[in-house]
Amino acid sequence: MIKFKAIFIAILLAFACSCTLVVDVDDDDEAGSLQIEAKGDGPNGAVPIGTALYLTVTAADKDGISSMTITIPELNVATEIMNSEQQHYNWTIDQTFDVPETTTTGLYEITIRLKDKNGNEYSQKRSFRIVAHS
Repeated sequence: MIKFKAIFIAILLAFACSCTLVVDVDDDDEAGSLQIEAKGDGPNGAVPIGTALYLTVTAADKDGISSMTITIPELNVATEIMNSEQQHYNWTIDQTFDVPETTTTGLYEITIRLKDKNGNEYSQKRSFRIVAHS
């Protein structure tokens, strides 16, 4: 029974740490989407303390993307990326964030806020897990 519980927990963690989330940017824009992938080098995509969190955000919006804000309070991250191009409909952002040795283990959230050229905004959260060094 203990092996079954351990396997079940491992599968649950793998699912929680490796999902990609797809959402509409605004209700009137069926072409708008936001995909977020957050993972680390640990088991099941967890992020060991002292390593890095790898974040990939793919956004699309038929109105054009104005900016994207990435917020990760536990890592002291609040970054806004502005789009200086007139018509930029698709973005893929790859960012790496260091996880200091002083970080506490646990389940945390990343908030991504996307703003299109018409002023529509959408925020989405994505969880990731910080674990102790193995």
